[in-house]
Amino acid sequence: MRVAEEAAERERLAARCYMHFGTVITEFLALPRLRGERLAAQAVLENPELLEEERRAGRGVLVVSGHVGKW
Repeated sequence: MRVAEEAAERERLAARCYMHFGTVITEFLALPRLRGERLAAQAVLENPELLEEERRAGRGVLVVSGHVGKW
């Protein structure tokens, strides 16, 4: 690759990185507003009856997630 092509590629990658950062920040700021169906559409809860069973028994539940957003 010539120097000019390498510089253009660096510029393109830098622009894409900043666009990605903007998307991540926007999604992060929107997280507190996710409720109801919009929130449910973002995650899959397996065995929800187990959570309800623990709630009825008056016990707390720790939910662990592998991913939130694009991180």
